[in-house]
Amino acid sequence: MHYKRNEAFRYQFKEKITAEITIDRLYTIEIILIDVSPKGMRFSSTKKIPIDSNICIEYKIVHEKLQINGFIVWQIDYGTFYQYGASLEDNKIYQKQLINELKKLAKTKPQ
Repeated sequence: MHYKRNEAFRYQFKEKITAEITIDRLYTIEIILIDVSPKGMRFSSTKKIPIDSNICIEYKIVHEKLQINGFIVWQIDYGTFYQYGASLEDNKIYQKQLINELKKLAKTKPQ
C-alpha cells in the first residue's frame, strides 16, 4: 500500500461524509470519505473500482460543493466493502476550497 507521508496534512472525518464519484466518465457511484488531504483521499464503497481508473469526485463538507479529478492508486478488499486510496490532481483552487471547508467544519464542532 502506498502512503504519502510527506503531505502537509490529512484530515480524518469523524462524521459520515458521502460523495459521488464518476469512474472513467462511464458511471457514477456513491462513496463514503474516510480522510482527505489537498492531493489525495481515502474512501470506501461496496462497489469494486479498478486501480488506475480515472475518477471525478464531488462532495460537500459544510457549505461549498467541491469537485476534483484524480485516479485510484490502491484498493483493499474487506469482503463486504472496498477501501481505496486516490491521488488527486494538483489544483490550487480546489486545495484552497478544501482548506476553507475544513476550517468551517472545525468552527461548527463543539469544543
